Amino acid sequence: MIQKLQDSTQKYVFIGKSLFFPKEKILVIGDLHLGYDAFLREKSIEIPLKQFEDVCEELEKITKYITVLYGKIKKIIFLGDIKHHFGFLITEREEIKKLLAFLKKFEIDEEQIIFIRGNHEKNEKDKSYRDFYIDGDIAFIHGHKNFPEIYNKKINLIVMSHIHPSIILRDELKIRAEKYKCFLVGKYKKKKVVIVPSFVSLIEGALPLEYENTETEREASFSIIPQKDLEDFGVFVVSEVGEEALKFGKLKELE
Repeated sequence: MIQKLQDSTQKYVFIGKSLFFPKEKILVIGDLHLGYDAFLREKSIEIPLKQFEDVCEELEKITKYITVLYGKIKKIIFLGDIKHHFGFLITEREEIKKLLAFLKKFEIDEEQIIFIRGNHEKNEKDKSYRDFYIDGDIAFIHGHKNFPEIYNKKINLIVMSHIHPSIILRDELKIRAEKYKCFLVGKYKKKKVVIVPSFVSLIEGALPLEYENTETEREASFSIIPQKDLEDFGVFVVSEVGEEALKFGKLKELE
């Protein structure tokens, strides 16, 4: 029997690699990087070209779970880096069209599908892409660029992606180690922040505290949140759809 992960009075719930707001009926998806499989093929890495199908399969599982337990999704927000190439390949444009067509089966109005501009969309001229999106007291951004609007006093929560957070868990003897995608939850400039993992399975994720941070330029390009602030963020490891995300304390405790 399917059970709710948390009570619907909670501000948000983690569902697989996605974030969902029960009251607003908003589903949030991190970096898709559509076309990454083709990019790897260009680099002579032989992998199946099935990234798009995998994304759709996972999205369907998530949306069905939400629909059964919370009702119809009203809005989907993609937090940037929807595609991988910094230019725009024809195949990527086709996959985005196919993604919109796929989402129609869940009866979500196309104008309620929000695309945030990520650093991989920096050359995208489509005006439907937004630098940020605000719904009530929640600000949604990619996370590579700051915007003063997200620090407005009415904003209580900032949701972002961009850094592809993951952690490595080791056994007691430090012989075996595995990497897991995770959500990071903390505070920055008096705002609560949730950082969503990358949605694409081909990208395992990055270890936030292993980035070099000695150069101001690199620090600025890493994220709007400095790495020293990320150390106090809580870690929630991604679980299967329908299972609770696993809480592992603060990021600095896992170094």
